[in-house]
Amino acid sequence: FKNHFGTSIELRSNYSGYYFEERNRRDYQEKKEQLLENEVLFEIVGNVFWGKDFTVADLAHQHSYAESTLRRFLSRIRPVLAEYELTLAFNPVNFLGEEANIRKFFFDFYYSSEQTPYTIRPPEDLHTLVLNELSGKLGKYELGTGITISAFYYQLYIAMVRVHQNHFMSLPEWVKVSIYQEKDFQLLYSLQERIKDEYEIYLSKEEFAWIHLSIISKRTIHRVDQEQTFNQRFNRWKDLQFIVSDYLSDPFFEQWDTDTLEPFMTSFFLSRLMNEAVSPVLNKELEEIHWMVKKSDKQIYEAHKQFLLKHARVLSFSA
Repeated sequence: FKNHFGTSIELRSNYSGYYFEERNRRDYQEKKEQLLENEVLFEIVGNVFWGKDFTVADLAHQHSYAESTLRRFLSRIRPVLAEYELTLAFNPVNFLGEEANIRKFFFDFYYSSEQTPYTIRPPEDLHTLVLNELSGKLGKYELGTGITISAFYYQLYIAMVRVHQNHFMSLPEWVKVSIYQEKDFQLLYSLQERIKDEYEIYLSKEEFAWIHLSIISKRTIHRVDQEQTFNQRFNRWKDLQFIVSDYLSDPFFEQWDTDTLEPFMTSFFLSRLMNEAVSPVLNKELEEIHWMVKKSDKQIYEAHKQFLLKHARVLSFSA
């Protein structure tokens, strides 16, 4: 490790193990990516993303491996796919499962995870298309969102790639009806013709509803008015208000303005319930986040776990 990373890191042993620190982040990142340049699994995931139909025999020949060796490599990703309720097919190599779960996997793999030489990114001209089409219309939202610009483009681009391969989303009827009525949705939906003309990909109204759901399920942390609007329009769970009140009754919140916190907590639980209605996998967090929270805030983690169990009849999250 020292020889490969050189002065980009500091690595030394101590009484409890090893001490590691980045010294030159850019140099370290470049050297780390070099280690992955020949990583077959990353390339295979990319093949699946692009809809390229390769059998195990094809890939084994392409990468100069025995077929049994490549199958063993592929078996390494089965436990990860299982977390997304997906399975692995071999002929051709593909991921099988609900469309929402496949898109969630690709989003986590390419957006939420570490960047590698195989990371797929939305094309820059898609960004330009959206800005040109919506110029002068952005910024005045009723529902708002906490999603990043980059995450939005990943969600949009993944939907475009999947639809181009004839893989389509199916949403619960009540979710579609609710979203179709939104002013913010109409703004997003106005991109349909431009995307069709530019990329020859026709995203249906339901596909735009899926993208809109991915946007509004990430709530704001500073706009009480938008959270209140979101809660009024999408809350189908009559017991949710009681659950939020119970949560905020904890002594921890005695010095807080719970009237202000209430709409934020309501919208958080509500957005998780909406995701659950489409697919429980949409609420999945990366394993690294689970590990970090359990390690650094174990007591708080356990308290929240017990709270969810207490209200499991409504907050029956599966992820």
